[in-house]
Amino acid sequence: QSCGTPVIAYGKGGALETVVGLGSPKSTGIFFKDQTIASLTDAIKRFEVSGNSISPSNCRENALRFGEARFQKEFKEFVTLKLNTN
Repeated sequence: QSCGTPVIAYGKGGALETVVGLGSPKSTGIFFKDQTIASLTDAIKRFEVSGNSISPSNCRENALRFGEARFQKEFKEFVTLKLNTN
């Protein structure tokens, strides 16, 4: 995603937090439901039909949510909050 590339991902686990599914105005990928050849094939077919609606800029923007600067900022805020509440 950081290079503007859409994702086809299994629709469970961490991918649900990092990929914005098709149907959202800022989608970054397509999920497949089951870990089967049929389910993955279906997702690829849906991507071939709808993949053009996923913009590279949305993919890049979404990936930046996980950038180093944001991590450092939020980690510092978390530590400061915990130190001030004790």
